Amino acid sequence: MGHSTFDKLAAGDSFTLSMTALPVGLAALALWITGLYLAKIVIALFLGRSLLAGEGEQRPLTLPLLVGLALIFIAVNLPFIGPVINVLLMTLGLGALLLALYRNRQSAAA
Repeated sequence: MGHSTFDKLAAGDSFTLSMTALPVGLAALALWITGLYLAKIVIALFLGRSLLAGEGEQRPLTLPLLVGLALIFIAVNLPFIGPVINVLLMTLGLGALLLALYRNRQSAAA
């Protein structure tokens, strides 16, 4: 009788599968952690720009970023509600990053 793919996998190809999946999984984990780190920075910049917005005024990114990061630092360190705010900010920021990457890719393809 013929051997199925599952039989071959169970017989010894699991090492090959794990040697392929492990680096891919670690790369995905590294991208995820990097995205979560950058998520708060994106939200901080948005928050700072929104608070310091002027009438058609162009200003460097430094001041809005610092204002936004200060507000996020205060909000995340609040007792009891800080961790909830932290999760919400990371979720919103990661979504904003992915949306920006998607839109950038769509405009590049068009």
